[in-house]
Amino acid sequence: PEDRVGASGNLSSLYPIGAVVGMLFTGKLIATFGRRKGNMILDVAVIVSLLVASLGSLSAIYLSRFLFGLTSSVYSVAAGITMVECFPTDKAS
Repeated sequence: PEDRVGASGNLSSLYPIGAVVGMLFTGKLIATFGRRKGNMILDVAVIVSLLVASLGSLSAIYLSRFLFGLTSSVYSVAAGITMVECFPTDKAS
């Protein structure tokens, strides 16, 4: 039971740690590749993360959670910028 609680805590903490690490290089990724190519790179990272998670070992799931946190933080910034550019500002209320 104690091992299970420790593993659960580790799984819970790896997602936000990945998100913090992702935020550190979000600007550089977007500036280097642009949002469109950056999103494509992130799509590949999510697919890799899913494949890693499907391995089923605990360490693979740890890595997958970290990668999901990392990609989600970068997506949140890139998606916000893309949405602002897609909607016309003259129609804003």
